[in-house]
Amino acid sequence: AADKIKVDLELVIATDVSRSIDENEARLQREGVATALRSPYVLAAIRSGFNKKIAIAYIYYLSRDFNEIIVDWRIIKDKISADNFADTLLKHPLTFGRRTSISDALELATRMIQKNDIDGTRRTIDIAGDGPNNHGRLVENVRKEVIALGVTINGLPIINDNDGFGSRFHLPDLDKYYRGCVIGGAGAFLIIAKDCLAYTSD
Repeated sequence: AADKIKVDLELVIATDVSRSIDENEARLQREGVATALRSPYVLAAIRSGFNKKIAIAYIYYLSRDFNEIIVDWRIIKDKISADNFADTLLKHPLTFGRRTSISDALELATRMIQKNDIDGTRRTIDIAGDGPNNHGRLVENVRKEVIALGVTINGLPIINDNDGFGSRFHLPDLDKYYRGCVIGGAGAFLIIAKDCLAYTSD
C-alpha cells in the first residue's frame, strides 16, 4: 500500500455503446467528459484536494466479452495531464455493438479499481447509458457487492425519444430505474442528460 500512488479520487467512467446509442448520444457522452476535464473549474476542484490529483479511466461497455478499456488509468493533476486524457479519448473511434450490461460494466470497473497501483481516498464508478441492464447478472446484486467494497456508483442516464432501432428495452423514465437499481454508496448522485442538456435529479 505504501508504494501506491495516493489520489483524492479513483474514477472509472463507463459509457454505453450498445445498439440503442446513436452517434449524437455517443458524442454527447465522450465529448462531455473531455469538455469537463478541460474546464478550469474542474481543474481547480482537483487541485483543491489533499493530494491535489485524481485518477481516471474510461471504458466502453456492452457485455462481458465486448467491453473495452478506452483510456486506462491516468493521473490528472494539471492542465497538461487533463488535456492529454481528453485528446486520447477524442481520438479513439466511436464503437457500437449489442447488449447493455450495466452489471458487467460494474464488475469490470471494480476489478480495475481493485487491481491498480493507486490508493484513492474515494473510489467511484460513473455509469452513463440510455437503457436498463439487459444482459449478464442482475444489476441489483452486483450493485450490492460493489457498494460493500466501499465503491460509490453514480448514474448518468440519457433520456430522449430515441428508442434505439425500436428497442424493447427503451424506458422513458430511465432515471427512476437508475435511482432504484443502479446508483448507490456514499454520496451517490444522479445526473440526467435529456436532449443533450444535463441536469441534476433531486
